[in-house]
Amino acid sequence: MVDRNVYMTLTIDRRGMSKNESDVALQKFPMVILVAYKSKKYYYRTGVNVTMDEYDKILKASIKGTFFELKKSECVKFDTVVKKVKDMLDNDEFTLELFKKAINSEYDGTFSSLFLENINRLKNEDRIGTSESYYAVYKKFTLYFGEGYPFEKITPQLAIDFKDKMSKDGLTDTSINIYLRTLRIHCNIALEEGFIKRSQYPFGKKQGFVKIPKATKRKDSFLTINEILKLKEYDTPEHKETAYDILVCEALNLWLFSYLANGLNLADMAELKYTQHYFKSGGKELDFVRKKTERTSTQEVRIYIPIIDALQDILLRYGSVPRKNAYVFPQILNGASDPVRIKQLVSQYNSNIKDRLEKVCREQGIFAPVSMTWARHSFNTNLAHKKVPESYISQAMGHSTESITAGYTGMYSTEDRFRYNSLLLEPDKEA
Repeated sequence: MVDRNVYMTLTIDRRGMSKNESDVALQKFPMVILVAYKSKKYYYRTGVNVTMDEYDKILKASIKGTFFELKKSECVKFDTVVKKVKDMLDNDEFTLELFKKAINSEYDGTFSSLFLENINRLKNEDRIGTSESYYAVYKKFTLYFGEGYPFEKITPQLAIDFKDKMSKDGLTDTSINIYLRTLRIHCNIALEEGFIKRSQYPFGKKQGFVKIPKATKRKDSFLTINEILKLKEYDTPEHKETAYDILVCEALNLWLFSYLANGLNLADMAELKYTQHYFKSGGKELDFVRKKTERTSTQEVRIYIPIIDALQDILLRYGSVPRKNAYVFPQILNGASDPVRIKQLVSQYNSNIKDRLEKVCREQGIFAPVSMTWARHSFNTNLAHKKVPESYISQAMGHSTESITAGYTGMYSTEDRFRYNSLLLEPDKEA
């Protein structure tokens, strides 16, 4: 619909659509209300994500049912936006920036509300982990500086004061730097939106500003192949005599699955499915889009997992029966679909695996705090030690920067993937 040169429509945000037609059917897109004015566009997310097929069913829905109810709900949101635009036009106060501020109810013209607005946007995009992390920083910031913190009070001294207060509270340098990075993200938003001037910006290399050191990489958080083979030896019948022992062996095998499946993290493992590619490959490969990059990458980062023999053994024992679009490990989410609940379950499962691996490591003589993160680091490090091309490792792990992906897209065949991943259990040579 068009009202006084303002165009509005309820649609889906197709930016970032896969170029691979077979992948588009599985890809989810956010429902948005597109508001366009003077060659500028604003995509207001409604909080619903759908596939192309589901979107088509919503458009065509005309009788009672799930899609009809969803259509009605989305239309109510659209009507709300239309009314807001009309009211602003009638009062001769419509600009896209003013509309954006007005439609986001948390915004009240302060830095604090800009902070909350961004947190809520992340929630609507199902980025629960990031939104919770930012909210923890918001609460800490509010504890020190109060609610409704105004833009005009942002100065270089703000970051110094925030850092000093956290230090006095006993936070570690690592935690302080994480909190400062989140503050910097929101100061960047304020600067880009024109709410603060460059002279107010609290971060930089000059004296009197806060410089945040780069995060150190955990180079030692990995197991050698020989250590992994020792862990694997734990999985014997005598270690499955009690209910807890059975859970310990499952935790070990899920860790091994992560290691052998390109360092797959548990959040992606929980939602891993038997896609069309699995059946098309004759059951030789799994594929997925890494959750961490699906919203941030300008092109889809699809990862292919060659099902080497050791991986197939784990699938046969702990995976579900292959059916199109069925979860590979349904026991992780146990039917949950709410993003917050999914986040909780994945977090608990991660914790359980770490706790249970302590028993395995202790009995196998491996003295390290092994967690799911170690599986990812081990995949990377062990293939690098085997002189596998860095471009393959980056592709397999789903690194999303265009400078990396542009160099290897389509470069490695299924045969290459099997050959390289088979090295993951090839014993290290004795020194």
